[in-house]
This record gives sequence, C-alpha cells and structure tokens, in this order.
Amino acid sequence: MNADKVERIQYLLDVLGADYKTSQRERQWQGRPANSCVFTLSGAIGRWLRNQAPHKELPADVLSWSEPALRGLMRGVIGGDGHTRKDDGRQSIIQKSESFIDDIQAVAIRLGYTAVTTERKDGVFACYLTHRPYRSLRGTGGKGVNIATVKYTGVVWCPQTEHGTFVARRNGSVFITGNTFPPDLIEPCIKAGTSERGACPKCGKAWVRVVKRTPGKSKVCPKTQSAHEARGGSGELSGTVGKSGGGRINGSIQTLGWRPACGCGICPDGDLDGDSVTNCSPEPVPCLVLDPFIGAGTTGLVAERLGRNWLGIDLNPEYAAMAMERIEADRQERAQLEMTF
Repeated sequence: MNADKVERIQYLLDVLGADYKTSQRERQWQGRPANSCVFTLSGAIGRWLRNQAPHKELPADVLSWSEPALRGLMRGVIGGDGHTRKDDGRQSIIQKSESFIDDIQAVAIRLGYTAVTTERKDGVFACYLTHRPYRSLRGTGGKGVNIATVKYTGVVWCPQTEHGTFVARRNGSVFITGNTFPPDLIEPCIKAGTSERGACPKCGKAWVRVVKRTPGKSKVCPKTQSAHEARGGSGELSGTVGKSGGGRINGSIQTLGWRPACGCGICPDGDLDGDSVTNCSPEPVPCLVLDPFIGAGTTGLVAERLGRNWLGIDLNPEYAAMAMERIEADRQERAQLEMTF
C-alpha cells in the first residue's frame, strides 16, 4: 500500500464532499504479501462515476473533451495506476483491460505524447509515454526494424481522408501515414499528362491543341521597348519607365481545334490554321494512363471519369480485385446519375 497515494485520494474525495468508506485487505503481489486500501463510493458522486465510466471503461466521447479535462484525466490515471521514473520522467500505465489501455493511448496522442502499448508476460497491458518530438519505425537498443514481406489473410483497409493522411497504429506504435490518394489530387496529373481529344490509334501519341494567341498590353511598362514587345505588349510604352512588367491585360488564348503530333496520318501539308486539322488523321482513341502501383485503384477511377483508358499493375491480386470492385461501384454510381438527369 502506498501511503502517500492513499492520503492523496482521501484528500481529493474530502474536497469534493464525496460519501465514501475505506477498507484494507491483504493480497499476493509477485509472490509476496501486500496490503491494499479499497475506497467504496456512494451517493451522488458514486452514481455519477458509474454513469460516466460503466465497467470502469472510459466514455466513448473522451477524445472530444477539452485539453484541461484530458490532462486532469491523465494525471489521475498515472497517479492511480501508473508510474513515473525519477531519472528521465518517463511514465507508464499498467492495466488488465486492453481496451482501457487503447483509450489511454489515444488520449495521450491527443495531448502530444509519444505513446506505445505492449502486452506484458503477466497478462496485463502497459502504455508507455514520453515527450519525444518524433516517431519512427525502430527496435530497441537503437537497432532498426527489419522490414519484410509476410503472408497475410484478413481485412485490408485503405482509408481515404480529405488531406490524404491519417493517424494509424501498428504493433502498439502510433504514426502518421497515408494510403489512398483523393481523386482531386490525381485529376490534374492525368489532365496534364494526356490529351482530352485522344491519341493516335496507330502509335498512341496524344493529339495536341491548335491555338490562336492574342498578345496583351503590359499593365506596367518594362524598361525598354524591346522588353515590352518580348512580353507580348503592343503599341508604345506607357506608365512609369524603369519599372518591370507586372503582367499583361487583354490577352487571350483560343482553341481552334486538335491535330495529331505524329506522322501516322494523311496530313502532308501540315495544316495548322484550324480548317482541316480534325480531318487529317484517323479518329483518335482515348489516351492510355498507366499506373504501375494501382493500389486502391484511384488512378483508374479518375481516368474513367475523364474518358481515358487505363492500365493498372499491382503485385497483390487481392489489391487488384479490391481496386476493380471500387472502380465498378463508381461506374454504377455515375450511370445512375446519368439516368437521373
């Protein structure tokens, strides 16, 4: 029995005006006798505690508590069922309930601790807390973790978050990771690397735009007339001479049509004025997007939305099947929307 902790608990209960009684019992701890003090609460505070923590588990909304409340909870848990090292201040919490330790780890991460959980040989669970500013995959004694491929049968989950990262736990260690890219992140990449008009059916090279550019006048005059004209300006200099150009106004780019970028077609005159560029080659086919690590299938999903063909590769057949299931679900959803409108 820790006399200091017993005195502290009695003091706090007296401050709260709680109805309680104490009793002592003798039990075995690690093969030797030990005395313990048991507090039994009744009255309003006892009922409140039972409602807040039924079966001595933390409430489901604990992570939504304010920071002061969570810090008070951690102090109480460490003071009651924990230990603080005198040399380095490292703290630990030991409990028989694995779910309680999981909840405490989540609270610790919320408060900025580095928290690691482990199961001890005596059948209890422990959560170790430090204030280290970083976390990495490593072993004990400064030795690195050996990363290897293992056979796994179970649920494979690929969460998708707004910003592409999330907090995960592996073997008791918590870290920030990311998996499934949001479709909005993939879309500009596919648009930049492929042509919306399509590609040559013979060689696969994408068609390119035929555009008409209209230069604009400089907002602010460059230093010289030649610099003014090089920036696309027209007319004489205007503004304060000596300032560099601050952009242009009244300029525009107009798409006239599309033309093949290869020599597979029947367009010997190289016509670029827009009157026959769409007829000088066989009808293009959708561009092909390749993803050598298809994973959850986001690239294929977005490619289909943009009217492109796609080819995905993955080492794990289960992942490929999951990707196809996800893409097929997106196809059906889009088809349903088209029928609705």
